[in-house]
Amino acid sequence: MSQPLPRSLGKVFESESFRLVLPVVLAGFANAMLFFSLDRTQLSSLLSATLGMGLLGMVLVRQLSAILALKAQVASGLSQLSVVSEVVSTLNSCPNVGANLSLTLDRLVNTLEADAGAIWLPSADDETQMLLVEQRGLPEAHRDAELLASIQEQVNRYPQRVLEHSVVVPGRESARHRAHCVTARMGRVGEEFGYLTLIKWHEDFSPTSQAIISAVGSDIGGALRSIRMLSDMRKLADRDPVTGLHNHRSAYQRLRNLLEQAGKSERPLAVLMMDLDNFKLFNDTYGHPAGDEILKRVAGVLKRATRDHDVVARYGGDEFMVVLPDANLQQAMKVAERIQAALGKERVKYQDSQSLPIGFSYGISVFPEDSEDVLQLVSVADAHLYQSKTRGGNQITVRGQGAPDAVLPAVKGQDLFQAMVSAIDNKDGYTRQHSEEVTDYSLQIAQRMEVGEEMLRTIGLASMLHDVGKIGVPDAILRKPGNLTDEEFDIMRQHPVFGALIVGAVPGMEQVVLGVRHHHERYDGRGYPDRLKGEDIPLIGRIMAVADAYSAMTTSRPYRKGLTERQALDAIEKGLGTQFDPEIGKLWVELRQEAAARETREKKEAAAPRRRSRRPRPMTEDENAPKDGAVRISQSILAALESEPVDERAGAE
Repeated sequence: MSQPLPRSLGKVFESESFRLVLPVVLAGFANAMLFFSLDRTQLSSLLSATLGMGLLGMVLVRQLSAILALKAQVASGLSQLSVVSEVVSTLNSCPNVGANLSLTLDRLVNTLEADAGAIWLPSADDETQMLLVEQRGLPEAHRDAELLASIQEQVNRYPQRVLEHSVVVPGRESARHRAHCVTARMGRVGEEFGYLTLIKWHEDFSPTSQAIISAVGSDIGGALRSIRMLSDMRKLADRDPVTGLHNHRSAYQRLRNLLEQAGKSERPLAVLMMDLDNFKLFNDTYGHPAGDEILKRVAGVLKRATRDHDVVARYGGDEFMVVLPDANLQQAMKVAERIQAALGKERVKYQDSQSLPIGFSYGISVFPEDSEDVLQLVSVADAHLYQSKTRGGNQITVRGQGAPDAVLPAVKGQDLFQAMVSAIDNKDGYTRQHSEEVTDYSLQIAQRMEVGEEMLRTIGLASMLHDVGKIGVPDAILRKPGNLTDEEFDIMRQHPVFGALIVGAVPGMEQVVLGVRHHHERYDGRGYPDRLKGEDIPLIGRIMAVADAYSAMTTSRPYRKGLTERQALDAIEKGLGTQFDPEIGKLWVELRQEAAARETREKKEAAAPRRRSRRPRPMTEDENAPKDGAVRISQSILAALESEPVDERAGAE
C-alpha cells in the first residue's frame, strides 16, 4: 500500500514553479542518457544542444521568478485594496462615529493579524491632549499615558505618516522584550485628528501591512475632517453670527424638544421673551456697527445671568429668548430680575452722547399654566412683552398683569379721553408711564396744598394729557438715543402748544388746557412756550412742572440713566426760585422725605421681633395723603368726565 507524500513535498510538486522547471530537468536527464550512448562526433553536437537548453532554462527560470514576484505584488495590492475598501465601507455605512471607529479597528486588527490596536483622538476641551477612545487587545499597562507619550515622542521627532517603533512587552518588562508597533497619523501633517496604532508582540509588520495602516489612517482622518466640517456647518446654521447665541430656528427646535421632555417628566418650563428698548433708534443714530456691539454686550449679560443648560437665543433683530427648563413662574421672574439688574449696570457711550443705559422689556410664559403648545407658549410670552413695551419699557409682565388702566375706568362718556390717552400710549410707551407718574405726583402735591375737589379733577385730567402734543413730534426726535440738536429741540418745545390745541378742541377742557400748555414754564421766565414768569404761570402749571421734572429725572431714557431719588430731590432744591416755584418745590421735597422716613420705619418695625400683638395705629391724614391721591386719580377723572363743564375760573390763579 502506497504511503502519502509529506505535506511539504506535496506543496513543492503542486507548485507552479515545479511544473515550469520539470521540462528542463527532464531534458537534462535525457541528454545525460544520450551522452553515454553516442560517439565523439555526436557527443560534440549534444554538448552544444545541452548548453543551449541550459541557457534557455535559465531564462525561463528568471522569467518565472519575475512572474511570481509580480503575482505576489498584485495579490498584496488586492489585499490592501480589500482592507481599505472594507474600512471605507465601514466609515460610510454607520452614522455613529464611535461605532465607525470600533468596527474599523476590529477589521484592521483581524485582517493584519495584529495582537492589539488603539485609536487616540483629541480631547474636546483641549485639542493638544489625546484620549484613548478605542482599543483591542491592549493590556491595562499600556492604556495609560506612557504608551501615548512614547507615540507622541516618535510623531514629533519624525514627519512621516507611518512610524515604526517598539514598546515593552507587557508582563516581561524586566527582560526588556519589546513589541513591534506601527502608528499612522490620522489626517494631514499639521492637521492631525489623532493616531492609529497596531501592535504585534513577536514579529514585524510587513511593508504591505504598513501601507494598509497608512491608508486606513488617512481614510479615518478624512472622515473625521468631514465630520468636523459638518459639525461646524451645523453650528453656523444654529448660531447667530453677531452674538454667537442660538438663532430663531435653533431656539424653536430646542424649545420643542425641551417642551416634549417637560411634558413626559411633568416638570415646568418657562419662556422669557425680551426686546431691547429703543434699539432701532440707537441703530439709526449711531450705525449698525455700534448696534452690533450693544447686541454682543447684551448676549454676554444673558449668558452670565442664566444656567449652562438654559437655551439663550437671539430671536430677532432686537429680540431675545431664554428657555428655562425646570423653572416655574417665580424662578423665571428671578432670572428676569437678575438680567434687569445686570443690564442696569451696563453703560455705552458713542460719539457725543451721554452714558446711555441698556434696557429690556420682558414677557414671561410658563408651561403648562399658560399653554402646552410651543407656538402658543411663545405667543403668550410675546403678548406679555408687548404689554411691557406699552408700559414704557424696562418692565416685566406675566399673566394676570394687564396694561395699567386704573386711571381709565371703562365707563360711558369718556371715549374721546380714552382715545387721547391711547394715542399717547401708541406713540411712545414711556409717555404713558410718565403721564401716570405725573398724575400721581401732581395729585399728592395738590392734596397737601388742600385745593378743592374741582381743582383735583382738573389736575388729574391735565396730568394724564399733558404730553398729548408729542403725537405731533417725529419718532426720530421723540425717541432719539442721544442729545438733540438745536433744531430738534425747537420742534420738541412745540409739544405743549400742539397738546393745548388738541385738548382745547374739546368743550369744557379750558382749565385742563392751562396745565397742558404751561407745565414746561420756568419760575424765572426762561421756560417755554410762553416764557411766563413767577405767579403769572397758572397754579396747575407750577404744580405739574415739579411733578413732571421729578418723574423725568428718575426715569431712564434712551439717552441717559435715571437719577436716584436723592439726586432728583437735590436737583429740585437747587432749582427752587429759578426753575420751580419755591413753595411747591419745597413741599414736594418734604413729601418725598416723609415717605422715605415712613418706609424706613416700616422696614425696621417689620424686621424687629414682636413679643406681643399690637393694635394697628390709625393712619393720619398726612400719612394717607400720597396713597389716597393715587387711589383717587380714577375717581377725580371719572367725576370730571360725568360732570358739567369745568368753570374756567376754578383753581386759576
